[in-house]
Amino acid sequence: MIDWFSKYPALGVEIGAVYVLAIAFVARVVSRRFGVPTIVPLFAGGFLAGPSGLGLLHVMSTEPAVRALMSLAVVVVLFEVTLRVDFSDIPWRTIVLLAVIGTALTLITVPIAARFYHLSRLVALMVAAICVVTGPTVIGPFMARLRPPAALAHLLETEGLVLDALGVIIAAVAFASFTTRPTGFGDAAFYASWRVALGLILGALFGITGRYCTRFLVQASSDVGKIFILFLAFATYAVTEIASHESGLVAVVACGLIMDYRALPYERHLRAFKEDLSMLALSVVFVLLASQVDVAQALPLIAPAAAISGTLIAIRVVTVFLGTLGAGLAWRERLLMATVFPRGIVAVSLGTYYATQFSAWGIRGGNVLAATIAVVVILTILTSWIASTLVWRGKEALGVSKT
Repeated sequence: MIDWFSKYPALGVEIGAVYVLAIAFVARVVSRRFGVPTIVPLFAGGFLAGPSGLGLLHVMSTEPAVRALMSLAVVVVLFEVTLRVDFSDIPWRTIVLLAVIGTALTLITVPIAARFYHLSRLVALMVAAICVVTGPTVIGPFMARLRPPAALAHLLETEGLVLDALGVIIAAVAFASFTTRPTGFGDAAFYASWRVALGLILGALFGITGRYCTRFLVQASSDVGKIFILFLAFATYAVTEIASHESGLVAVVACGLIMDYRALPYERHLRAFKEDLSMLALSVVFVLLASQVDVAQALPLIAPAAAISGTLIAIRVVTVFLGTLGAGLAWRERLLMATVFPRGIVAVSLGTYYATQFSAWGIRGGNVLAATIAVVVILTILTSWIASTLVWRGKEALGVSKT
């Protein structure tokens, strides 16, 4: 079979696509059957298919084609996530307090935990920036399984979406500050701010254009709307990257926050379409990332990832305690909020994206960044899943009868 791949290189890509889709199918079945977050079986399947497992997938993230594929997949995931933000009936005071407190504590304490285990300064900063995001695509299934009050579920999911957008911007600023070749701190701050500001401006322009175009899409079919949504996401990213490198993801987030397709008569079809695209992109990103995990390199990262995860858990407890004071929530609801701290798809996507950008810029540490984020995501998902289930369901979660 290896000889076949050497004679027909395209066959390796096609077989790899078959493996990715097969793993995605099994992961979806396992998730639906046992209630396990999809990311967990995706990671397990990708790792098993990689060189450290059965050796079925051999993909290098340093290859330009792979970097391009990863970037487009991340664009789809981010655009789908930001399009889902619903600003109606949101307790903004609580959201702002949670976001400000959680972000500040994360940016202060996570780099310390990362540097304690001798991760480089850039990797430690990028890990902290990426860990600002949470996991609304993981929180959603949590809430569906636990069935808390609708208002509380909406609060948690909206908080996650807001933090995802904020985390993307902070990660862009952090990375831009290391890739500007400045002569001092002032120059670094100026160039980083310029990249982010340009991304926000261009993304907003694309978002406003998209909102205007939806007036004409009302009379068109859902197929036209689907192509337009996909075109808008990729055009926003591509044009902004041409204007200012490393500003594309910020623009995608800004465009998604402004874009509104809910007025379209076929909104349900568009929502299903973008969710399917996001699921496919997620499968590609996570399986390919997991397939590149080298056990020998990953084992030393378990300790720092565990320390970072523990820090994030402590931050979440403090954040919820301070951010929900006077919010009118019951103590049990606040306790549930304190146990919902998973990092998810966006964290993995950002970790993978910036790992490929490390190699593109000739910076060392990309693999360490991606592997650390992957382990943090797995640990926080599993811990949050168990803790939230025990808090909200109590004895029922342990299989103890209420009678």
